Amino acid sequence: MARGARPAFVILNVLIAILNEAMALAPAILRAAKDLAPAIPIAAKILVVGVLRSSFDHQGGSQDDIGGVQADPARRERATMYLQSTVRPRALFALAFVGLVLTSGCGSSLGSGTLLRAGPATIDLSPNGDRIDDTAEIRYELERDATVSAWLEGANGTRFGLRSEIARTAGEYGLLLNGSVATGDGQVKRQVLPDGQYRWQIVATDGDGLRHEESGLVSIRGADRKPPTLTHVAALPETISPFDPDHQSDTSVTYGLDKTARVVLYLATSDGARHQLTPAIRREPGEYSERWNGQLRNRYLPDGVYGYVLEATDLSGNVVAAGGQIRVVGTARPDARIVRVRIGPEQVIRGELVRVEITVRNTGPVPLRSHGPGSEFVYGSKETFASVAGGQYVDRRGLWRVGVDWAGGGGPEGARYPYRWGFGGELAPGAEATVVGYVRVEETHPQVWFYAGLIQEKIGYYVDRVGTQVVSIGY
Repeated sequence: MARGARPAFVILNVLIAILNEAMALAPAILRAAKDLAPAIPIAAKILVVGVLRSSFDHQGGSQDDIGGVQADPARRERATMYLQSTVRPRALFALAFVGLVLTSGCGSSLGSGTLLRAGPATIDLSPNGDRIDDTAEIRYELERDATVSAWLEGANGTRFGLRSEIARTAGEYGLLLNGSVATGDGQVKRQVLPDGQYRWQIVATDGDGLRHEESGLVSIRGADRKPPTLTHVAALPETISPFDPDHQSDTSVTYGLDKTARVVLYLATSDGARHQLTPAIRREPGEYSERWNGQLRNRYLPDGVYGYVLEATDLSGNVVAAGGQIRVVGTARPDARIVRVRIGPEQVIRGELVRVEITVRNTGPVPLRSHGPGSEFVYGSKETFASVAGGQYVDRRGLWRVGVDWAGGGGPEGARYPYRWGFGGELAPGAEATVVGYVRVEETHPQVWFYAGLIQEKIGYYVDRVGTQVVSIGY
């Protein structure tokens, strides 16, 4: 055998002895070594070389002595005996030391290879709304990305879920406890647990399947388990429309409350999402209402039936819910414009008529509904749409009319576009209508400025101040 190969023979025997004795320890060492894999070759080399060197130095041997073992049977037998009596125990000690180092952190909250650390070990809760021990926080830290589950477990083994398979990145987190847990009930959604001893448990599993658990004790005392009650919940009216004159533009969700709680109104849409409509407002026992106008984030929802839910959370953490449905119709936004205005004559004598001619085009997707008075109606300059014909032409929400106003004169007080005319029935999408009306001038001002507009009543002025015409008034 070549001289350079002889040391390898001895080292091979040493390694065989190590492996034979380490089989029982191998699974634990391999699991613990996963996080420290880059350091294992260096540590193993240092330990093995150190053991061999100290062993042969102890015998006064050298590199040449090792080379002569193979050639001399007597020396080979002595080397084997020495391997069994001295090298083997030292090597096993070295291997055990490596295993101890690698596994020392596996069950410790401070070990460098730990996936999860959590605490505190004991928690006292008194969830009754007095602000003393009402809540507590479990702090936990992940050394690497993991999926986290958490629960409380009662003395009888019943588990109450807190988190379920939540993906978390490496970092620090908090889990707030207030003693309440989900019930699975549609009305009482969360309820405070009874007084007693519970165990909190957090389980983290990383991408390689390594699982780590931490747990502690929770003591609950003085718990307020009575949930609040929401009574006679209703939406009035149940059907609303932003533009349809046959329906109100908003609704009131009314309810009664028997216990101090924070109340929130939610809306459920067809995609399964739940949208918060009102902030969480603290309410004392009493009767209340929350208003909604058919909008989410300042945009009208499409026509349809929507579920609403009121949730009340008392000071102890009990949560109840109640709700119903609201129907939204007529949400297609109408549109129209004035295409032509003619106002004249330019000069009149006091008491004469100013003629108004306005042409409207429906540029929107829905018909435009209107009401009177119709074409050819004559207003006195001191009158308004609300004062003529016994009040039958007062503004009605959502209906359309053209109107005329003026500047530079007295005119009726408190009314914009006091002279209004309907364009007869419904104006279909794309259609036009021309309205003719008159105003009898009774003012003493030498000049006034007439202008026209298009009004959707109690909603807005779609066209404002167009077709201005100066009219001089003589005596």
